[in-house]
Amino acid sequence: MIKRFISKFNGRRKQVAAKVVLTAAFAVGVAANGQAKPLADYLKEVNAMPEASLLTAKGPGAVDIRSDKLLIPASTMKLLTAYLALDHWGEDHRLSTEFYRSDDTLWVRGLGDPNLTSEELELVALALDKKLDLNGIKNLAIDHSYFPEIKLDGRGKSNNPYDAANSAIGVNYNTVYLKRDRRGLYSGEAQTPMTPMGKKLGRWVKGSYRMSLPGGGDKAAQYFAEVFSQIVFGKQLPITMAKLPADAEKVYTHKNSKTMARVVEQMLEYSNNYTANQLFLLLGAEANGGVVTEQAAIDYASQRFREKLGWQDFAIYDGAGLSRKNRLNTKQLLSVAEEMRPWRWLLPSARDHIRAKTGTMLRISSLAGFYRDPNGQWRAFALMINDEDVTFDYRFRLSEQLGR
Repeated sequence: MIKRFISKFNGRRKQVAAKVVLTAAFAVGVAANGQAKPLADYLKEVNAMPEASLLTAKGPGAVDIRSDKLLIPASTMKLLTAYLALDHWGEDHRLSTEFYRSDDTLWVRGLGDPNLTSEELELVALALDKKLDLNGIKNLAIDHSYFPEIKLDGRGKSNNPYDAANSAIGVNYNTVYLKRDRRGLYSGEAQTPMTPMGKKLGRWVKGSYRMSLPGGGDKAAQYFAEVFSQIVFGKQLPITMAKLPADAEKVYTHKNSKTMARVVEQMLEYSNNYTANQLFLLLGAEANGGVVTEQAAIDYASQRFREKLGWQDFAIYDGAGLSRKNRLNTKQLLSVAEEMRPWRWLLPSARDHIRAKTGTMLRISSLAGFYRDPNGQWRAFALMINDEDVTFDYRFRLSEQLGR
């Protein structure tokens, strides 16, 4: 990695003088007189970056800089996943989880709902209490066979929350939030009980720390079961991981309290990789006879954009934008923004007159969505900058100037 970076740097030394001037401008985003830089200055800078592209919707003052150039979109890929989910399921759809009983065992069958939080499990507890005698349940069994062990391209091996594994069932986005102080180790969330796995994972924690669960589906299911057992039964029941028996009786199907519109809104607001890739995999499964695979998800997304929007040259490898193999151009990204126009209100409000999704990775800065022009009209735009060091705020300052 270091050698590759050095080689790349050496190959570009002739550009250093010009880039020093540009970098200084990028860093402050203001003109020499202290006023906001005019749009013309930003356009010159983007033009000077060979791995950058900017496109605005047709109309007065429209901008088109290398709109056919394929670049890495980073988390603006979540706009694609948001559109696919809303277009396929509709904004009122609710994802589900199934509950069965077999003798004194309560079975939970995970179906990929990414929003099973501690608060949601409290709603499940209330519903189950009306459906069966919880005192008669002595064992808890989890069927997480709907998802195979899967690792989409781009997901790392760290214990950071953005690297949380995808699974058929999980709680709190497959993360654990722990705190340690002079009182000892405890859950960092009042609504989430401390569990045996939490204690084990927290042996080295100092202060406050949120981490993704290690391992894959088994670990996710185990932690879900521990939290679920405490919330529903107030104690730790014996836990089994197994395939649901054919003679088990369904007692309840839980429809998540969050509609698809709310799921998408939170996914975009918090740039939640786990949620994005759960939806990506579930969409592929529905087109693949209910079978979850990485390739089914890739094929579904690719086919939809070919058929719906006429795309030809592009690459999709995940639904969150973690993969550096993803490739889009700003024409394609802008076309997705236009498809999201009916759901513009779901996009994060980056500034008073900007609703857009960011994309941020090492040396990648993107922004796509809508800006409000001087006539009060919301116009779509897409910006992607690859292989350049610009400040986090640069894209917002640029987009603000688009609306003036």
